[in-house]
Amino acid sequence: MSFHYQPLLADHAKPPSFEEARLIRQQARATGLHPDYWYPVARSGAVRPGQVISVRFWGRDIAIFRGEDGRVRALEDRCPHRAVKLSLGNVNANDLVCGYHGWRIGESGRLVGVGHELFGRRLPVCGVDAFPVQERHDLIWIFPGNASNSSSQSIPAIPELECEHPWPCARIDMVFRAHHSILAENINDFTHAYLHRRYNPFVGATIDKCEEIGDKAHISYATLTGQGRFSKYFVDRSRFATDRTDLSYEYPHHFASTRGLIKSWAFVLPIDSRTTQAFFLFYFGAIRLPLLPFQSPRWLTNLIIQSGKNLTIRPILEQDRMAIEAEQCGYERHFAMPALELSPAILLIQRLMIRKWKEYVTGAAAPTESSEETP
Repeated sequence: MSFHYQPLLADHAKPPSFEEARLIRQQARATGLHPDYWYPVARSGAVRPGQVISVRFWGRDIAIFRGEDGRVRALEDRCPHRAVKLSLGNVNANDLVCGYHGWRIGESGRLVGVGHELFGRRLPVCGVDAFPVQERHDLIWIFPGNASNSSSQSIPAIPELECEHPWPCARIDMVFRAHHSILAENINDFTHAYLHRRYNPFVGATIDKCEEIGDKAHISYATLTGQGRFSKYFVDRSRFATDRTDLSYEYPHHFASTRGLIKSWAFVLPIDSRTTQAFFLFYFGAIRLPLLPFQSPRWLTNLIIQSGKNLTIRPILEQDRMAIEAEQCGYERHFAMPALELSPAILLIQRLMIRKWKEYVTGAAAPTESSEETP
């Protein structure tokens, strides 16, 4: 029996579009993320009053700026005059001024003034798209879809971080040179423990729940967590067991909980078809100091987490990034190769993102994908 597979070598060969795709994996790799959700684009502290930055959602440039009143606004990053990026200009009061000819755009996206004479003509009636903006969890969020739908969607609540005594939290932002679906599969796949064998964030994982409810995919693993060389000394196992982790792909973002006392969010920004940014929040309800019989106070726990995240969390994410980006490169070269996927969790994630993208491109709710790839 031969297992030889001949890759596509033609220079013009490229992965199929969503409409052309025939395999589930090909469809998943061609999906965007539905714009009618809230997406984080930057840390709140990255945009000071009077400052403007440029971000991107699925190939579309958006200027984020903070006015003199302290509020953040978002406009299409394109001057209606010559299409120069507005983010190259400056903030004036609560408006954004193009750096080329001084055309001034108000927060609604409408042109409100120009920096030169009008030559006897009226001010042009023109503008650019404006996007709803919120700040929450120390992040700036935009709603890149139909603005009229923004009130029907909400940013995920994190009561442990929005209470009087918030849990200690480690924040890590990371850009992956890969499609968002590859990141989503990595986050929800605990079968890749071998990749992390040096740090052992999870060991011996087996799935005991895998189901889709509405726009959420729920996956539970029986697994021993926190077994790393450093992390194992900080987990307070006298208070709770670390033998189960519940994951939830709450489209388009990701939540995880280990027995309710170690939790995390991965908030995703699809920059383009092969670039994805993730804003990770890891927060802890039970950490202890090594060799001491008591739980550490919150202020000390926070200090430990902030100083130790580069030893315990970031190296694991860096391993994931290496694998995710390698898979992106592999898919672009071998997209026609049959996908030998064993995990039902991956197929669940793929079907959900395919269904949601179909809803967007067709403008109507699409039925759940029923076909299946088998080895």
